[in-house]
Amino acid sequence: MTFTSGTAISSSLFLTGNTIIGFQFITGWTSATLAFQSSTDGINFGPVYDDTGDELNITIPSYTQYMVSMLPPNMIATVGKLRWLKLVSGLSGSPVDQGSLTQVIPIYGSL
Repeated sequence: MTFTSGTAISSSLFLTGNTIIGFQFITGWTSATLAFQSSTDGINFGPVYDDTGDELNITIPSYTQYMVSMLPPNMIATVGKLRWLKLVSGLSGSPVDQGSLTQVIPIYGSL
């Protein structure tokens, strides 16, 4: 998954039944909350919310390269049910543009 420089939303990923348990950030990341967008058709994406109505997110600190961030079990259960996924730098109402090309690789596994 890739964020081009100056954008806050990544390229999309079709999950094909795989369960994402974390992400490896290959290139630098501008410090921001990491939120998620989902789609059933790969075209129309919207924010992902938890069962309390809050936008699903984790905080990712600023770094230069090769950082791994694992998802907590309750988030794995939610993200694991999605069909198409995009990552969002910041929340939907307050996106944070990435300062350079940022590559993120999903880590697959099970609970």
